[in-house]
Amino acid sequence: MPSSTIDRLTTASLPRSVWAWRPMAAVLAIMLLSACSDDSRPPLPVEGRFSVVENLDYADYDGRILRLDLYIPDEPVSQPVPVVIAVRGGGFRRGDKEAFAPIAGAMADRGIAAASIEYRTSAEALFPGAIHDTKAAVRWLRQHAADYGLDASAIGAIGGSAGGYLSAYLGVTTGEQALEGSGGSPEVASSIQAIVAMAPEAEPTSQPWWGEFLDDADDPDETLRAYASTLTQLDAGEEPPLLLIHSADDNTVPLSQSQKLFDAYGQSGNQVDIVVLSGAPHAFWYEVAWFPGAMDRAAAFFAAELGAGNPTAH
Repeated sequence: MPSSTIDRLTTASLPRSVWAWRPMAAVLAIMLLSACSDDSRPPLPVEGRFSVVENLDYADYDGRILRLDLYIPDEPVSQPVPVVIAVRGGGFRRGDKEAFAPIAGAMADRGIAAASIEYRTSAEALFPGAIHDTKAAVRWLRQHAADYGLDASAIGAIGGSAGGYLSAYLGVTTGEQALEGSGGSPEVASSIQAIVAMAPEAEPTSQPWWGEFLDDADDPDETLRAYASTLTQLDAGEEPPLLLIHSADDNTVPLSQSQKLFDAYGQSGNQVDIVVLSGAPHAFWYEVAWFPGAMDRAAAFFAAELGAGNPTAH
């Protein structure tokens, strides 16, 4: 099954055991042009119909407090709303919660509550520190869901670049006790029910940020790198539905990384879709030309998989 021709795959080419893999007929190619961008540029304005509860403490590591901003849809609902954590990129070198505020706001404007989280960077906590943080955020949201009108049974994650990796790895490592960490809410489950990963790396690469995150730049630790790979953590038919969004013209994280994850997810009998952008830069979520369409697609995915939301209400 060639990973380089994902647009040609259909259910007819798959064995019956992996028909849960959604066909590439669902692939969306968006033909737009824009200037280059990267994870360090200022984010888009945060706007929409939602309220924000800022600076909620969600994890505590011996006095190191991590916080999140919770974006809640304004539209009245008769039942709890689903919620996703928004995990910024930045090569594990930046972990503030402000950069993905536009994404959290866009989700809330479309009926999906969102928590834009900060996490510890590689300079502060090596792998799996940032994984511990994402799991702590999920546990906190589940524990406090009733306080904010959230559905504790419908939690997802959306991330870009390094945040895309963290979101995917979070989703496929449910039950891995060594990855839970000690950030708080220890008796609460950290499982999630849906993942959107934008321009993620599926596995550690030779890029310098991986050497920093894994602390093996001078002598790569192949055992650790295998453990840190999303590909090695997949269980047959047990992973949350995954939506990948990636540019075919990404010069920072090549599309082949999402292709690998797409292939592995499908071959293990898990549900996966992919959106392939054309002409977009790596961090397309910071570009006005791609932002609305990507958020529409992500919100529609979450609405379908988490059971609520209004992806066209913006």
